[in-house]
Amino acid sequence: MLRRGTVVITGKPNVGKSSLLNALIKREVAITNPKPQTTRFMINHVYNDEKYQIGFIDTPGLHKRLNKLSDFLNNQVKLAYKKACCAIFVIDASRGLNFEDEQIINLLKSNHLKNVILVVNKIDLDTGVVCKDYVAAITKKLDVKDVLYISVKNKTNLNKIIETIGQYLDDEPVTITNSEDDDNYIITELIRCEILNLFRQEIPYSTCVEIKHRHYDPKTNVFDIYANLVVEKESQKPIIIGDSGKKIHQLRVNSLAKIRKVFDCKINLHIHIVVRKNWKNNLQLLKQHGY
Repeated sequence: MLRRGTVVITGKPNVGKSSLLNALIKREVAITNPKPQTTRFMINHVYNDEKYQIGFIDTPGLHKRLNKLSDFLNNQVKLAYKKACCAIFVIDASRGLNFEDEQIINLLKSNHLKNVILVVNKIDLDTGVVCKDYVAAITKKLDVKDVLYISVKNKTNLNKIIETIGQYLDDEPVTITNSEDDDNYIITELIRCEILNLFRQEIPYSTCVEIKHRHYDPKTNVFDIYANLVVEKESQKPIIIGDSGKKIHQLRVNSLAKIRKVFDCKINLHIHIVVRKNWKNNLQLLKQHGY
């Protein structure tokens, strides 16, 4: 009999939630970056094998309430909790308990998520006492069903996660759909990944990508993509353009390389920089940008 259910992946920023999802499904559906708070959407993927159908929801880390965008991201986390029968609470073995963990613990309790699996990532860093104290602090505050020690980087103990989840599935139908089935989602996230790689300080957090228009011609096998790179300030435009247009050119080249791995056709990518002041606090603009 096929077991099924929906599972939320949660944890504070930069603990490896998206890397874990990519490792479990053996595909890169969630962008990863050393910069914190990389994930901006709930990322859904339905895992299937001969025993299980698991709807994974990768959540953004909880954000400080700075603007309407951070409110949206925090609401995404809460919505994911309501859909799930089981939670994978990911922590970084090299870091200790802080207020962000406390927030997640309180949310798990308030949403009555009883099936919590604590996944201790980055054991390859060999943190010893720090890791032991961290796990003890969490299990004292939260009733967890299992504790798994893994390294996504070294692929240590990843095979144990699916079987452990399988014990707590509720056999309710999986109603989510794969995020990567949405072409706009794929393209915007691949471009945003390159923004994170190329720029520092405020730029990655002040920008978003909007697909203005796309068209595929089956006769010529050409896919034309017109994307807006939205910034908050006029002063950010020259930073993105760079000297003699070198930065925006590099962004386009890097983005094209990633997009071509997904779509088997010729790609024409056009990136236009648009200034929309305070877009992160404008509900209408957030909706327009896909939030």
